[in-house]
Amino acid sequence: MDLKFTYPDPLLEHSARKSQAWYEIFCSYMNYRNDVFAENGFVALPKIICNLDDGGRPRWETSKFRTEVQVLVRAIRDSGTFAAILVQKRDDGMYLVLDGHHRLAAWPQLSDSWLVPAVVVTVSTRVPTF
Repeated sequence: MDLKFTYPDPLLEHSARKSQAWYEIFCSYMNYRNDVFAENGFVALPKIICNLDDGGRPRWETSKFRTEVQVLVRAIRDSGTFAAILVQKRDDGMYLVLDGHHRLAAWPQLSDSWLVPAVVVTVSTRVPTF
């Protein structure tokens, strides 16, 4: 199945789905403490780690979560469109999920590729200029 990928702009798309980690990044950006850069691309599946502060592993290991993922897989197959996950690149080279745990769990059922469509967010501290 050929999927079409969409890459939402994390600074413009408003969604209640995003994690607490994304909320904190966004607030620091809005308060002029950090710069946030977003780049569309693909990230290798083994380099992606789940955000334990976003629902945590107990939620992901439930039958409810698995059912939600199956519903999502059907919806993505029906629409033919996969919305990229939102990740933050960490200093250790890994990528932390900020939005898209369900889509990440659905990916292996939708594609044989180890490369997951992602919006990669990089955060840097703003240097005051006077």
